[in-house]
Amino acid sequence: MVLILAVAYLTWAVAAATRGQTPGKSLLNTYILREDGSVAGLGYVIVRELVIKGILFGVLIAITLYIAWIVGALWCIGDTSRQCLWDKIVGSRVVYAPYGIGQISSLPVTVGSPSHEAAPAQRAAGNLETLQDLHERGLLTDEEYEKRRARELERL
Repeated sequence: MVLILAVAYLTWAVAAATRGQTPGKSLLNTYILREDGSVAGLGYVIVRELVIKGILFGVLIAITLYIAWIVGALWCIGDTSRQCLWDKIVGSRVVYAPYGIGQISSLPVTVGSPSHEAAPAQRAAGNLETLQDLHERGLLTDEEYEKRRARELERL
């Protein structure tokens, strides 16, 4: 039974990582983005989660008795760009996209995702909120923001 659960979780983790998520992030509709605003791929997520958070912070946890993990996790509270310490190291950002990443990146919208089920106007409104968040975080230039915003407004 444990082996079956482990394989199922690993399968879920790999599937989520190809979409720029971890299993927990897929439940919370959050995505890992690279510094250029593109969705992180499988390799990027593996480096962030296993190498930096797992191995590097694992060693630091053993040395500092979890102080390094607490500091790393709480780093985002005082950071102007709201990045945890491991996000700073890897150069990633985590964004909330309640209607899916859809038009924000190259990630396709799939049937069954919240963005597919939502009404077009609601989906466009959600995409506008996400666009504004990305722009405020400095992940989109003014020109790119205006171009994508105009495209979403046409949908309304």
